[in-house]
Amino acid sequence: MKCDKCSGEWTPPPGKNVSECPFCEGGTPIQSENVIGDIVRRHGDGIFLESQQLAAKIAESIPNDSRTAKLLYLALSVSIPRKLYYLRDKSDDEREYLMKGAAAELSDEYAMMKEAAYGIVNYFAEALGYNPIVAEERPVRAAAGQDGSYAPNMPMGVLTQEAADELTGKIIDIPDGCTRVSDYAFKGRAEIVSVTIPEGVERIGKWAFSDCTSLRSVTIPDSVKSIGNHAFCGCENLKSVVIPGKVIFISDWMFADCGKLQSVAIPNSVKDIGDFAFSGCKSLENIVIPNGVTSIGEYAFGYCKSLKSVAIPDGVAGIGNGAFVVCESLESIAVPGSVIFINDNMFKYCVNLRDLTILDGITTIGGGAFAGCESLENVVVPDGVTNIECYAFSDCKRLKGIVIPDSVTNIGWGAFMDCMGLGTVTIPDSVEEVGNNAFFRCNNVSLRCKKESHTHAYAVKNGVKFELTD
Repeated sequence: MKCDKCSGEWTPPPGKNVSECPFCEGGTPIQSENVIGDIVRRHGDGIFLESQQLAAKIAESIPNDSRTAKLLYLALSVSIPRKLYYLRDKSDDEREYLMKGAAAELSDEYAMMKEAAYGIVNYFAEALGYNPIVAEERPVRAAAGQDGSYAPNMPMGVLTQEAADELTGKIIDIPDGCTRVSDYAFKGRAEIVSVTIPEGVERIGKWAFSDCTSLRSVTIPDSVKSIGNHAFCGCENLKSVVIPGKVIFISDWMFADCGKLQSVAIPNSVKDIGDFAFSGCKSLENIVIPNGVTSIGEYAFGYCKSLKSVAIPDGVAGIGNGAFVVCESLESIAVPGSVIFINDNMFKYCVNLRDLTILDGITTIGGGAFAGCESLENVVVPDGVTNIECYAFSDCKRLKGIVIPDSVTNIGWGAFMDCMGLGTVTIPDSVEEVGNNAFFRCNNVSLRCKKESHTHAYAVKNGVKFELTD
């Protein structure tokens, strides 16, 4: 079809409402000038890794109610800019394949027409100097089973949910000729114990094997480049998995709630670990995060109650809220300065955390970041930190000493609440605000501060013991 208003052309899929052009709305075509390119020229392509900042810059350039803005925000919601950023060093062919995969994810997530999803991906890709991707029709072919055995029909090499239903029994051998396992293909198949995915499969769709509660073993071939979100979520009997070396993104919720998962091999190709990726893997004891990883999502390893050891590489630039919350067995951690922000609840309720190293480069310790870490005894906050936010170290019952540098300007509400073992704490004159109840129920604390400083005023107002310095 061709739109009379913007001249955009598209092929509507069966059953879709085609009353509106995917490229325009109310007669206003998608903005032709690439504002993303302008943002990159002004702020650098690193802004693709900062979703909130990029969204703010888009809002400054385009009215939020415009069609262009709405489409770009949809792309941000599934991390299209971040995914494209990591394709800079890929070959043209591999980049094209992964860009098409990102477009397919966007299309699947919002029931969007393929051409519209390709257009949005190209809009961001243009700003990075990538070649555009073009939708193309692949020939339909039927797959033959191994050794001449029966196999379902797989149009274009895709094992659909309907075709997967024809593969029955506890042991599933997906036949040769398959290039993609579709979304939801085996979801909820509680009888499946083992799955072998053949070489040649390049994409495993979202929710493909989720809630296969008896699944114990899965063989993923080296050909796989993309695994969708929730792909193995809820496979509570899965014990080990090797992620292929072509996978760049560990998608959101990929192995969440795999309660018996003990071993995961993450390849060096991985750049991004998504939100809740391993959340609830309560049997996972050790994890090696490759040096190439730059981002760890929200609650990525949350509630991994057996996790004892994890090393965060120096190149990690962002760790999401609650990334290691309730890792009850974690005993030591070093947070590299490249992270900059220790986000909210990052290590909350890591009750056995005793050895904490916060390296230079961090500027903010977020709300509840170490709350409930009741085994912590001493903490050195590095120079350069400016904010210790609300409840950051609350309920650290054994905390005896805290070193606060001259760079700190703000100590938030309840920051050290219920730190009953805390003794003398020197508060530098740089601190301009001490929040209410910052040292509430710290029965043994004494604040060393200058006369008439903000800390002195807080101590007098709240009845906290203090010692004045020269």
